[in-house]
Amino acid sequence: MRILPLAFDSMGVRSAATWVETDLRIVIDPGLSFAPLRYGLPPTNRELKRIEELTRKIWEYALAADILTISHYHYDHYFPEADFYKGKILLIKDPKKKINRSQKGRGKEFLKWVKDSPQLIEFADGRNFKFRQTEIDFSPPLYHGGDGSRLGYVIACSVKFRGEKLIFASDVQGLQVDMTTDWIVQQNPDVLILSGFPTLLLGYRSSKFGLHQSRMTY
Repeated sequence: MRILPLAFDSMGVRSAATWVETDLRIVIDPGLSFAPLRYGLPPTNRELKRIEELTRKIWEYALAADILTISHYHYDHYFPEADFYKGKILLIKDPKKKINRSQKGRGKEFLKWVKDSPQLIEFADGRNFKFRQTEIDFSPPLYHGGDGSRLGYVIACSVKFRGEKLIFASDVQGLQVDMTTDWIVQQNPDVLILSGFPTLLLGYRSSKFGLHQSRMTY
């Protein structure tokens, strides 16, 4: 299994886009955005240039992929109007169940955009798939952050190939919730991509209690 991070916060953008190569080519969460404010500061010209560079990179890999997955409908995890969905297998968050109002609307608009251009569209929440020798398992909807988060839900996924397993669990914001922790532990991955706690949102969308819970779990 070959795993390549395409765009992450540590690369200068809001994203978790990841390339996974087995006997198939997979891009998980093909999207990115910039943060209009980080700790009260606007993006620099260097950051805006980075957005352009990594957008091109995600586009290139998504065009080459066989399978695209979308964990939820925040714009740093998918491009709502892209041409690279055509002919792909799409494994995506169910836009009607276990979803908040804003993401429900975005999911509906996304399906209108792609129409019947993908090879296959499957709502992946809690489901298991096998293509060739590659197994892709999805979690049930997990909170986007702490228990009862207003940000809605995400679906984590695992990719298993020839005895190796990767788990991708973006935007759960650390292991704050037992259900999230239990699912990851049960999966017993070799490699774990896990979002950390968003300290930049403290006092706005995240609480000190959530930060404490996340640290205590680790």
